[in-house]
Amino acid sequence: MNQKDFAEGKQRLLDCLLRQEEVSVLIHEAAMVFAAPIILTTTDYRVIVMDDAGLCFSDPVWQTAYDTGYCGSDSIYLFESEGITHDVLTAEKAYILETGVGQKIPRILDKALVNGVPAAYIGIFQVSRSFTAEDLELAEFLCQVLGVMLKPNDRMHGKGEIHESILEDLLKRTLTSSTVLNDRLRTAGWTVKPVFRCVLLTPARRSAGIDNAAFLATLLKREIPCCQAVMVEEGMLVLLNFSEEENPQPAMDVLSRILDQYDLYAFISLDFRSLVHLPDYYESCRTVFRIAREKHWNRRECRFDDVVFTALADALTKEQKRTFAQSEYKKLRAWDEAHHTDYCRTLNTYIELGCSVTRSAHQLYIHRNTMTKRLERISEISGLDILDGRQLFHFFMTARMLRKDDEKQE
Repeated sequence: MNQKDFAEGKQRLLDCLLRQEEVSVLIHEAAMVFAAPIILTTTDYRVIVMDDAGLCFSDPVWQTAYDTGYCGSDSIYLFESEGITHDVLTAEKAYILETGVGQKIPRILDKALVNGVPAAYIGIFQVSRSFTAEDLELAEFLCQVLGVMLKPNDRMHGKGEIHESILEDLLKRTLTSSTVLNDRLRTAGWTVKPVFRCVLLTPARRSAGIDNAAFLATLLKREIPCCQAVMVEEGMLVLLNFSEEENPQPAMDVLSRILDQYDLYAFISLDFRSLVHLPDYYESCRTVFRIAREKHWNRRECRFDDVVFTALADALTKEQKRTFAQSEYKKLRAWDEAHHTDYCRTLNTYIELGCSVTRSAHQLYIHRNTMTKRLERISEISGLDILDGRQLFHFFMTARMLRKDDEKQE
C-alpha cells in the first residue's frame, strides 16, 4: 500500500464512522481497502465479525472461528504459549506476526480500546500481497475507529460474562454441537457437573421487569454453588448444576427464600444431563409459565411435573382429543354426574399419588379400606383394570384434556 492508497483507505474508514455504519460494514470496507481477510474478536476470543474479502486461503485459526464463532482452545493455547496475547496487549502499535501461527500466513495484529480498556482484537491476514508500513498505520487508525464504534456490550471481561455468552448462544440455537460447546467450556475454564436444572424467574407483576437484575444474578451465583444466570424475555433464566451425589434441595431452599424476598415466581424444568439441550429445557420452563398463567396459579414455584399432562393435551387437536378420549373415563364421569359421586376425582388422586392406597386415603380423608373398596367400585362401573398402568395413564390424560376444555367453555 502506498501513501495515496493509504489516504484513500483512511477516508473510506472515516466515512463509515461518520455515516454511523455497523461494525460489520466497517470491517467489510477495511477488508476491501487492505485486500485481505480480517477477523475481529472480543478479548475473550468470541467472533464479532469476519470478512474474507472474497479471497480463498487456508488457516486453522480462521477456519475454527468461522465454523464455531469462537477461537478454539487449541488456537488460544498457541496465542498464550507463544506470547501473542501478551504482545498484543502490551504493544503500543500494530505489528506483523510472522512466526508461530503466523509463519505460513503473516498477519497484522492490534487491539481496539474502549474507554482506554482493550475491548477487541483484530487480525488482518496477508494473503494477496505483502504488508507495508502504511498498512500498519492504517490498521492502527482502523482500531481507533473501532474504539469509537464498539458498544459497551461488545466487551467481555470476567468469566461470568464468558459463561453468559455461552448460555446466550445455546438459547439462540447458534451453538448446537456438543464438540464445539465442550471446546468453549474448556476455553472459558468452566468445569460443569453432570446434572442441570433450569429455573425461569419472572416478576410478580406481568408488566414489570426484574428490579436490580444484575445484583440478583450476582447474589444467586454467590449463594448457590455452580449457578449461572442469563437474562431472557420473561425475566431471568437460572441454570443450576450439580453432581449425581449432590442433593439439590439446599440450592432450591435458597432460591425459595430469594423468591419471597424479591417477589418473584419460579418455573422449573426437569433435570437433564446435556447442556447442549438447554434451549429445549428453557422452552419447558416457558410452557410451565404459560400454563400457570392460564390457570391463574399463585404459587411461588411451579414445576414441569405439574403441567406435563396439560402440555401433552395441548399438543393434540380438537379432533385428536375426541378420538383419544377414553370410553372408561366417560362412563365413570357420567356415573358421577348421575349419582352425585366423586369417583373420577378419587381415581385421579390415586394416580397422582403414585397409585398408593395409603397416601390416597390420607389425601381424601378416608380409611384405607374405604379407599380400596372405592377402587373396586370404580373398576366395576367403568371397566378399568386398576392394575394396568397404560389404562390408568389414558384415564389421567383424558381427564386432563376434558377438564381443560371445560375450563375454556366456562
